[in-house]
Amino acid sequence: MFGTHSITRLVLLVFIVLLLSQCAPAPLHKDAELKDMKYSAKLKPKDFPKEIARLEKIAKTHSDTSVQARAHLQLALLFLDYRNPAVNYLRALRELEAYISLDPEGGRADEVQTWRALLNKIELLTKENNVIKEENQKMKGIIENMKSLDIQLEQKRKKY
Repeated sequence: MFGTHSITRLVLLVFIVLLLSQCAPAPLHKDAELKDMKYSAKLKPKDFPKEIARLEKIAKTHSDTSVQARAHLQLALLFLDYRNPAVNYLRALRELEAYISLDPEGGRADEVQTWRALLNKIELLTKENNVIKEENQKMKGIIENMKSLDIQLEQKRKKY
C-alpha cells in the first residue's frame, strides 16, 4: 500500500512541519507595550512608581483605545497591589472606572464588577472614617477645654 519511499517522504514532511512550527515568530500584539497582567508579580516595591508612570503615559497618549483600556486596568491593579508602597484605593477605583468607560464589554466581567463594588465600598468607608477622625479631633479639643475649666474651677474653690 505505502512504499518505503512515500513513508520516508511523509516522515520528512512531518519533521519539516514540526521544525518550522518552532521557528514561527510569536504573534505581535497591537499592545506590545503592555506586558502580561501577571508581570506585576515580579515588580519590586521600588519599581512601582516607574511602572505607574510608564502606564500613565500609555493610558494618555496611545492611539488605540483598547491599549489605553488595558493600561488603565493594569494601573488599577498596581494601585491595589499589597507590595506597592503607595497603595491608593481611590486612584485604583478611578483607573478601573476609566477602564470600564473605554472597554464596556470587559467592564461587565464579574471580576471587574466585584473589584469596582469593593473599591466603592472602600471609598465610602474611607470618607466615613475621615468624618469620624474630624469628630474625634473636635472631641479631643472639647476634652482639653473641659480639663482646663475643671482646673480653673478647682483653683477658684481653693480660694474660697
